[in-house]
Amino acid sequence: MSSFRWLVGKLNFLQHTRPDISFAVQYLSLQCPQIPYMLAAIHVIRYLMGCPDQDTRRSVTGFICFLGASPVSWKWKKQPTIFLSFAEAKYRAFRKVLLTILFFTSLACRHPPA
Repeated sequence: MSSFRWLVGKLNFLQHTRPDISFAVQYLSLQCPQIPYMLAAIHVIRYLMGCPDQDTRRSVTGFICFLGASPVSWKWKKQPTIFLSFAEAKYRAFRKVLLTILFFTSLACRHPPA
């Protein structure tokens, strides 16, 4: 069933702008091409056709900050605006990460370990 792999590949591409289908697409991408999984992939397509207003063309960015091996801050969200270039979107995301790191650095400076 090469059509199953083709469909899952297209859905995999779509999940970058539609994070609401990420779990289903990742699950389908791990499955063997069988009839029940093809029907599930078609169900995802029907879902996408039923709610086209979810596609905003805004980038989804995220970051996670670690202190040693432990995560201390994380955030995933859609960008507030549609950026005209990939570089601008990455610049805005980097700015948010930098502000978070500066915030945690200021906390460490105010409260030194005892």
